[in-house]
Amino acid sequence: MENFESSRILGIGNPTLEICACAAPGYLRRWEVLEGSNTEGSEKMIEEILAYFPVRMIPSGSTLNVLKAFQWLARNQNRTTFLGRVGDDEMSNILRDSIQRCGIQAHFRTVNQSTGKRLVLATRRQRGPYVKPTVVRCEQPLKLPSKVDLRRSKMLFVSSIEFSSRVSASGAVKLFRQAIGENKLTALQINHRRSEVAPKEELLELMLHSRFIFITSSCVRRTFGTYEEFLDQIPSSSAHCLVVTRGRNPTKVTCGRLSVELSVIAAEKVNDTQGANDAFVGAFLHQIIDEEELNEENIKEALTAGHWAKSEVLQRHGANIPRQKNYYAWRAGTADYSHRCRG
Repeated sequence: MENFESSRILGIGNPTLEICACAAPGYLRRWEVLEGSNTEGSEKMIEEILAYFPVRMIPSGSTLNVLKAFQWLARNQNRTTFLGRVGDDEMSNILRDSIQRCGIQAHFRTVNQSTGKRLVLATRRQRGPYVKPTVVRCEQPLKLPSKVDLRRSKMLFVSSIEFSSRVSASGAVKLFRQAIGENKLTALQINHRRSEVAPKEELLELMLHSRFIFITSSCVRRTFGTYEEFLDQIPSSSAHCLVVTRGRNPTKVTCGRLSVELSVIAAEKVNDTQGANDAFVGAFLHQIIDEEELNEENIKEALTAGHWAKSEVLQRHGANIPRQKNYYAWRAGTADYSHRCRG
């Protein structure tokens, strides 16, 4: 059993070192990678990028992105705890240091393999229309612990995109049962790409034990069918707060008989969608985690924070939290960007 210092939220997932660089379209063709694609890649390609290209490295991974946004709004150290695995290579040290600079308590298990990496390549010809960056993944499978010490955390969070097999989903169910048994909050983000790693049966079981459920409209269609079919499949006994983001359309929140919709905050420009929904989830949870009772007012406040965080991340390459931005100054209508997240 893992033991952690006091924090508001504990997230379990796979940390990934995001490597951002610029490259010409011809370089992608050399490696037979389609521009704008999201694909599995080779370690050799990433090694070459590191050797010959200027790069920026960002700690990433869906769960870690959520915690970064939560910590971003918390504005003080050690409000979040992350549990994951890293390799025994040089990249793991870079990842550890960058996570620590974000103020997140991180507890890692070192394994005999390379650290997960994600290469984000922006093409140099970009001027004018948005061109989706090319993402090359060399990620590692997630292995969940059998039990964690939640005495000093208020919430347990997992993201389905981190699941590597049905074993991950069933392991998450066990952890959620433990959290509920200890009177803790649970939060689930449904954002997986492949249905076989998170079958509908396991997801419904997870949702049954989730206080907060986050899902995009595209994931609803891919996994459950129509929105109405999705609602029909949610167990009626689950006391959940369901948050559905719908792209540029208003985000919809359903909590029992309470239904709230709020328009998104449009980004001035879109450079990359990577990590944007994660930032929304983290900011939303930060605003709502200490509310004793959910109502329209505090849900709208949480949605506003989530939309603001998402719009800021959309304007940057990679899952990058802008250091100089302060939600509370923006909410008050002032130009004070004194807050700094060290990372």
